Amino acid sequence: GCIECFNAQAIKAGKIASKDVTTRRLIVEHSSRALAKHSMSAPPPVMGKKIQDIVKKLSRTKDPYRSIKEETNRLALSLYPLLVSMVKKSKDPLATAVKISMAGNTIDFGVEHKFDIKKEIRQIVTHKPAVFDYKPFVTALRKSRTILILGDNAGETVFDRVLIEQIKELKGRDLKVYYAVKSAPIINDALYSDAVFAGLDKCAIIVKSGSVYPGTLPRFCTPAFKKLYRRADMVISKGQGNYEFLNGAEREIFFLLKAKCKVVAKALGVKIGKLVLKKK
Repeated sequence: GCIECFNAQAIKAGKIASKDVTTRRLIVEHSSRALAKHSMSAPPPVMGKKIQDIVKKLSRTKDPYRSIKEETNRLALSLYPLLVSMVKKSKDPLATAVKISMAGNTIDFGVEHKFDIKKEIRQIVTHKPAVFDYKPFVTALRKSRTILILGDNAGETVFDRVLIEQIKELKGRDLKVYYAVKSAPIINDALYSDAVFAGLDKCAIIVKSGSVYPGTLPRFCTPAFKKLYRRADMVISKGQGNYEFLNGAEREIFFLLKAKCKVVAKALGVKIGKLVLKKK
């Protein structure tokens, strides 16, 4: 399953990064060669990074997804008042905020129109996810004084802000929330500037993890981040890339994601496209 996915990623990234047909073709050729040498036992984000490095080099762009991220950020921020009102009107505001954070991981902001996105968010909030370890999540929250959230994509950051604000409302002032972003452009993953644009600096301490992969693996991160990851009372991991790196981790983690491929869906025991809050 992964090989087709990597090929599709190379084709898509090439189209985003360059208008030149030759460059696009070279990106796919170089990616195929890198894939032939790649060990399939390595977590998928490792190969994801190799493809993105090829894309950046051949298209001569440091951040091919920059304009897409900026557009996504603007659209997500415009939805913020709606998201907040959904939480406030809800019978269980925290459960709704968790589902909103999940919704941020499912939406392809580039494809849907604003109207469809609103409809999609409402559907997500009214349905029960395929796996919803909500009780353990609430128990962990009650006991925690430091929470580390591993961010995923730009735009999704706004949806995470809604969750953080709800957690802080419940927990009060003694809680510290850290929000980890990537340290260099990789696909459409959130960087420091994306988190600030989403207003996360108002409710969390934004930290650069040191990761330059489309996922967070402590051994690829800064010593300061490793310490934070080890010591945080609770870790909330957003998205599939983080899951692919951390599903074998030794510490307790709460994974919030949409299963976007066969391999991950099978590992989680759900169908493709399903939403998951899973305690590890």
